[in-house]
Amino acid sequence: MTAEEFDWSEIEILILDDNAPFRNLVADVLRGSGVRNIHMAGDAGDAFNTLKTSLVDIALVDFIMDPLDGAEFTRMVRTGSDSSNPELPIIIVTGDATAKTLDTVLKSGAHDFLVKPISAEALMARLHRTLTTPRQFVRDGSFYGPAPLAGDQPNKRKPARTLGIKPRSITPSI
Repeated sequence: MTAEEFDWSEIEILILDDNAPFRNLVADVLRGSGVRNIHMAGDAGDAFNTLKTSLVDIALVDFIMDPLDGAEFTRMVRTGSDSSNPELPIIIVTGDATAKTLDTVLKSGAHDFLVKPISAEALMARLHRTLTTPRQFVRDGSFYGPAPLAGDQPNKRKPARTLGIKPRSITPSI
């Protein structure tokens, strides 16, 4: 089953990004793909409140935020004593595709990452893959997160924008 064939209507997605226009754009893409249950947070505090009161299936988290960045947020979800769902699938979204950043993202316990700018197709494909590919969680010292997928080498992936994927035009919902 592809992302286009997947039934998104019952999936609850949290978007954590301090940039409201980006949050709204991502929400429009999600709605256009059939997602009905979207929670938006502008900071980690709002996101933690959402996680305590809603049954979120997956989170899209911006990497660069203040006062808590996406990697720190992910670590708190994974290992915080009051975390409501330490195995929540988390995809970190970043405009910084350096090896150091991607290493930080994956060592935080994130399932995956997306590099900005992102296309609708890349977003939905990554969400679909993350939701439909179960991952065993491992603990190694202070790390708690998903085990790598067999054969996956995230540091060798090319960002979607270099793969010739072009964004679809999005008509905002009113």
